[in-house]
Amino acid sequence: MLYYCPLEPYKERYTLQWSAPKTGWLERNWLKQEVAYYRVSGKLPEGAGSIRTGCVLDAVKRSKFAFSQIEELLTLADNGVITSNDVIYFDDFWHPGIEALPYAFHLFGIRPRMYAFLHAQSVDEFDFTYPMRSWMRPFEVGIASALEGIFVCGPCLRDLVVFGGIAGREKVHITGHPFNSEEVRERMPKIDQPRLDQVVYSSRWDQEKSPWFFLKVAREVVKARPQARFVVCTGSQTIRSNDPGLVTLLHQACHDLP
Repeated sequence: MLYYCPLEPYKERYTLQWSAPKTGWLERNWLKQEVAYYRVSGKLPEGAGSIRTGCVLDAVKRSKFAFSQIEELLTLADNGVITSNDVIYFDDFWHPGIEALPYAFHLFGIRPRMYAFLHAQSVDEFDFTYPMRSWMRPFEVGIASALEGIFVCGPCLRDLVVFGGIAGREKVHITGHPFNSEEVRERMPKIDQPRLDQVVYSSRWDQEKSPWFFLKVAREVVKARPQARFVVCTGSQTIRSNDPGLVTLLHQACHDLP
């Protein structure tokens, strides 16, 4: 059996499409392929689904939700439901409480295989976790040792895992971000017109996403193709950033670029 520990579905971010029960990108495909899985739903705290504390996920509600999933996993193991033949998959490597599982499973005499998707890590100087690396680094190394495998979206993150000393290359698998291509095509309007010279920046306008590099590229492209347009997406009515200076930089660029 596959035990799935999803992220809480936030409307501001992709987690709503990714982790929603049955309709999320992962579960939709598992149901289609008739994969036997159990959703470790946990307990959504009051007000879940909106970000208030933190720039990526709500730090407080994220921890409450993650710990409730750990509690559910421990209850299942204590009742003899989870066995060594099972697999546990975490939507996020940074799952508070995950460090309690190896010890508990050892006491239960089982060893289910555990996997997690690693989105960010403290060895990356552009990531918002970097200032917390003094205590995050040991945590990352410890969690990685308990996992059977780590999934990342691309070679850059894999190299950070390997050369940052989190885990060996044999444990890290490049998968890309899971998404349902059929759903994406269904949501796209059918427009019969030529492709536009348009570049879309779909990441958060935060420091760890290197937005100044995007602007640098934009300026160089405009020199060669003045007709090119650049678009920055946002999940709110206004552009927000963990560095207010980047917002000022973007507004200034709007006067200089198409």
